[in-house]
Amino acid sequence: MNVPPKIKHFLWRACRNAIASKSNIKHHIKKGHGECPIRGEEKESLEYILLFCPFAQVVWKASDFSYCHDRFGFPGFCQWWSKLCFLASKGKFRDSLCLLSFICWHM
Repeated sequence: MNVPPKIKHFLWRACRNAIASKSNIKHHIKKGHGECPIRGEEKESLEYILLFCPFAQVVWKASDFSYCHDRFGFPGFCQWWSKLCFLASKGKFRDSLCLLSFICWHM
């Protein structure tokens, strides 16, 4: 995948759930709350930040993918990303995977 190292590093951390989301900070430091600071209703997990929060959904719908993620039955970021990488390795979505990487990193 032809993206800058900082984006590869971000995706590597995301697949290990090592992103400083509110819920991860609360889990490791045992301080604060794990809810989204904007809506305050939902647990701010990696998947919430990148896929399910209203801002993220607007970004995804406005992108070339016009993709709406269904949180019910969603396998988790790492499994989702692994599936996309597998499809890209088969020649499908190779250029799209780079764009997806940039979108996730900019969220």
